[in-house]
Amino acid sequence: MRITNQMTTNRLLLNINRNATAAERFMMQLTSGKRIHNPSDDPIIASRALRFRTNVSEVEQFQRNAAQATSWMEVTEGAMSNMQSIKTTINTRLVQAATGTYTIGQRQTIAAEIDMFFRQMNSEMNTTFAGRYVFSGFRTDRPPIITNDTEFSGPATLTHDLRAQDLEVLTQIAWWDGPPANAWEFNAYPNDPTISAINVLDEPIHKFKLPYSERDGRTMSIPVIELFDAAGVSIGTITPISMSLTGPDNPYTWAQINDVAVFIPETGEIILPQSDVDDVRDAARMEVVYEIDRVFEGELNPFVFFHTEYAGDTFTVGDQELRFELGTNVRIAVNSQANDAYPWQFFADLMSLQLFVNKMDVPPNLTEQEAIEHEAFFRESLYQKFTNMISSMEGHIQHSATEYTTMGSRMNRVELISNRLMENRDTFTELMSENENIDFIEVMMRFNAAEAIFQAAMQVGARISQISIVNFL
Repeated sequence: MRITNQMTTNRLLLNINRNATAAERFMMQLTSGKRIHNPSDDPIIASRALRFRTNVSEVEQFQRNAAQATSWMEVTEGAMSNMQSIKTTINTRLVQAATGTYTIGQRQTIAAEIDMFFRQMNSEMNTTFAGRYVFSGFRTDRPPIITNDTEFSGPATLTHDLRAQDLEVLTQIAWWDGPPANAWEFNAYPNDPTISAINVLDEPIHKFKLPYSERDGRTMSIPVIELFDAAGVSIGTITPISMSLTGPDNPYTWAQINDVAVFIPETGEIILPQSDVDDVRDAARMEVVYEIDRVFEGELNPFVFFHTEYAGDTFTVGDQELRFELGTNVRIAVNSQANDAYPWQFFADLMSLQLFVNKMDVPPNLTEQEAIEHEAFFRESLYQKFTNMISSMEGHIQHSATEYTTMGSRMNRVELISNRLMENRDTFTELMSENENIDFIEVMMRFNAAEAIFQAAMQVGARISQISIVNFL
């Protein structure tokens, strides 16, 4: 077979190009630190690289989510801790005020202090994280506590649950017949026959307190209570009549005497007769529905706390947990909802105390005896008001302690997940590095060998290319 110069040259160039390609590949690996630069270089390494990079990217996103979840929960936990401390302090003040030796002035001072704590509680409820209200569920743009009188103007229809344990039982009622004609409830008032202006009735009174009442021009419709059985089927309704505190009849005793429920708009109280009380206790669940036309600064935001029908729209509450995805199929709720952190019943209790104290001014133009009777009436009334609130406050403290503990447990879980994510990121990063990155010493040795082979091929090619058929003529 005849070997021509063209064949020799082509074979020489092919081999030189192969050696140059090998040297260039090792040079690219050295300069980039990567084993491959195109999927065609090694499809197996390329597919594994994509998978590891996806894993690292997912873990890094989960870490960012965990960091944000931790920050949100730390802000929430701080606000809940402050509210728990405030509730405990309020309970301590209630116990102090329930001391029989305290004067009406001392109890009014404690009531004023409780009012300041009440305002601070509202501030804590409006805590924000990155401009979002942490206790507002999905409606993070709406504060749980109204911040100005123009923020909400109705009419709006509110629906919320009532609980049998919220039914307050009063064993005795005192009614002041003199000026002004106001009724105040309390337990165990001494039936002193010398105080003829105060009538004490030995009948149990049962009542619910709503979070709103008619004041400062606000109007409320008569609330209707609907009762449900365990299957959620309606089993009856309670529709009270409206009676004012300043009317000719005592609304607190009217319910029992006439066997009819009574709504007192000035206090937002629903007084139930014994027949309705039995129905309430037999029901598995209760809802109350009523309409209001305004909500004032410092009051509960209906959009956050209650099922609200407003301006043709319906705002529901229910389960509004903000869940952060911290792993595959791992979603953690980071928020505490308004009614869990600050039940509307707690708000209603403090509003009731505030209204009670604000109405305790001794009217002018009383005789000396009437002034003494009025003073004694208010002193004992305020004493019993504080006493009655102690048990309900302890229930609120227990409720918030449970929610606070739940938040702490979720924070611990997020911390454990964060630690695991950090370990996963290190593991996937190491695997990605082992898959993609070069062993510098090994590649350098191969590059030197490839370079030497390329140089040798060039030298041989230079010598062969100088020989032609002319040399043999």
